Amino acid sequence: MLVVDFINTRNKKAQIQIITSLDGLDKVLISNFPHSTTNVKGRGGYSQTEKNVLYMVVSSNEVKKVVALVRKLDPHSFITVTSLIQAYGNFFIKPIE
Repeated sequence: MLVVDFINTRNKKAQIQIITSLDGLDKVLISNFPHSTTNVKGRGGYSQTEKNVLYMVVSSNEVKKVVALVRKLDPHSFITVTSLIQAYGNFFIKPIE
């Protein structure tokens, strides 16, 4: 079962939290990935500047692509990635062809 679980990465999901000052990043992510984002306005604790906090759930094999795109557009962004056990709601996965 461990080998099957290791190989079967298609059903594994991760939550990505992106803290950025860049406006419009959510639209770029939605246009490049078949998932949406949840946007929250925040304020930096140290800088006291307004920040955008984006939450996004993606397949584990999409994490590197999302992080690379965000870092390319905003090198000063702060990104955390958390493994998920289960996501409920409208999560889209392309069917295997």
